Amino acid sequence: MEDKNETRRARWTREDGTWTEGPANDMMRAYHASGFAGHLQAIEPGASILDALTLDLDEDTDDEATEEVQTREVVTVTPSATVGQRSPVIVDTRTRAEQTADADADTARWEKMGLTGPRLWQVAGTQMGSGAVAKWNRERRDLANLPRLTDAAAEIRAEVKAERRADLTIDEPQRLRLENDGGALVLHHPDWKTEDALRLEPVGMRAFLANYGRSTAKGTSPILPPMGFLQSCTPDEVAKLWNSRAPRIMAGPSRVLRTRIAPDGYRRSVFAVVSEQYAAVDVDQTVQMLADTIGPDATAELAYNATDTVLHYEVASMRDQPPTVGEFWKVGFKGSTGDAANKSSKGGGFAVRVECMNGILMSADLDPFHQRHRGKSSREVAEKIREAIRESWENLQPMWAGFSNRWEVMADTAAVDLFGGVDVADAIAAMVAKTTEGKALVKASEVERDALVQMLLHTHSAEPGETVADVVNAVTRLHESRLPVARVAAVEAVAGRMVDAWAGGVA
Repeated sequence: MEDKNETRRARWTREDGTWTEGPANDMMRAYHASGFAGHLQAIEPGASILDALTLDLDEDTDDEATEEVQTREVVTVTPSATVGQRSPVIVDTRTRAEQTADADADTARWEKMGLTGPRLWQVAGTQMGSGAVAKWNRERRDLANLPRLTDAAAEIRAEVKAERRADLTIDEPQRLRLENDGGALVLHHPDWKTEDALRLEPVGMRAFLANYGRSTAKGTSPILPPMGFLQSCTPDEVAKLWNSRAPRIMAGPSRVLRTRIAPDGYRRSVFAVVSEQYAAVDVDQTVQMLADTIGPDATAELAYNATDTVLHYEVASMRDQPPTVGEFWKVGFKGSTGDAANKSSKGGGFAVRVECMNGILMSADLDPFHQRHRGKSSREVAEKIREAIRESWENLQPMWAGFSNRWEVMADTAAVDLFGGVDVADAIAAMVAKTTEGKALVKASEVERDALVQMLLHTHSAEPGETVADVVNAVTRLHESRLPVARVAAVEAVAGRMVDAWAGGVA
């Protein structure tokens, strides 16, 4: 029988962003040898990056050549990797029949959405290997520690507000001149005062080149030579080249210069050049739309690259126990937008499914939307984006509901409120003595009740907290104490039942 893994291909993306593509078996071995670092993804026939290299052109301009420039800070709203983390329950307490049934149910959901994923590499319901489970656990832990969407959105809005943006319409762009102001290139216009001169950010210079016939393939523009040549020029030489050609090349329709306070705080700078048909719906508006639609309690990762004025966002949910082959690793809502005519507003739901016990994943977009920043008005385009976000999020709900985050419910419930006592130590003792799950824990651990309480207090001290989730964490860390190795699996199974039993806030 033919080994399908010998003919299939996979791509291994390392944690530093580099990747290798090759036969699936070779990539699986390399991924395993690395300790499951990065991300391994199967490639369907004909979908190999070696088969078709494509350039994704978006909005009004072409993609630009990579330059080494002084960048603004990238604002990523995500907590420190060493502060306040909670490790979720990583054991799977289901029977094999239940695992298979759940995997089949996820496959049915996949097909109901009209998606045809690749064939699984193992039988549906096969448990993932320890390395893949550890990776899932790390991602699940990081997800649980992300900030609330409303808080993250507020931080992004504050960052954009601090830029003090302003758009300036230029009726005769061919009259713009480039001058050397003490080593800094500034734009000037005969009708402006000296203090009105605008500095040029690298992204602003690229925007000018793109607006006036720049060819992405050749890296050239009618106004200026390729960036590689310009980087060898002095400011005076660049200004001379610009001013000798701009009066002829830039004659034509009005242009809008998008400006903000320069990165060093001195004067204003140009970060984008757009046509009058461009409808500005900036990242601060987009994050507010997300917060209004998805709600205050969702956690999210928002990354705003201030240099290119591009926002990437993701709101995701994962189950409380590791998936098996055929089940979803996570589902969520993600997208991006840009404010310099360099990126339209794109987004939608997504699902990631486990294909292989070694953690190979297959992802698919659900009900994606794509809205360019063009229309009769910014208000009209903003309403289209808002409605697209609302509809796409609404269509994701049947799947999202199956990923209700029970762990976060427990993280919001005080242990003393559920188990009693004046502090968490009393609550742990009461949990062991009085609850059905606590009594089952005594039996599963084969440790006397008082001794078990002391062990739990010890493991709790390694990751202290006052919530029900912190108590369950202490249970899952019992293997770090004097728990007999033979009893670890039984104890972790009880921990899983604790999640099921206490997620509703009732013991």
